[in-house]
Amino acid sequence: MDSSIPLDRSSKWLMVSTKKSANWLNVNNRKHLRITRIIGSLTLLGLTKEAREFFAALQRVYVKHPDKIGSCSHDYWKNAARSGK
Repeated sequence: MDSSIPLDRSSKWLMVSTKKSANWLNVNNRKHLRITRIIGSLTLLGLTKEAREFFAALQRVYVKHPDKIGSCSHDYWKNAARSGK
């Protein structure tokens, strides 16, 4: 498996992002917990690079929308990317 493939947005991302971001891009959304579990699972499965790439993509969204994600969710994601928990 080639582990050097970075996560990139699809060519359709802009078209669907506005609609779909309303599903998870708000403070204290339950989907943030799912995202934490995904990052943690990737790390525990030995896919640390993929977990960090996913976190990096989320980090870019957080920088643009810190009021919609919240520091608590961001911290959970960061810790999951580091430790897998």
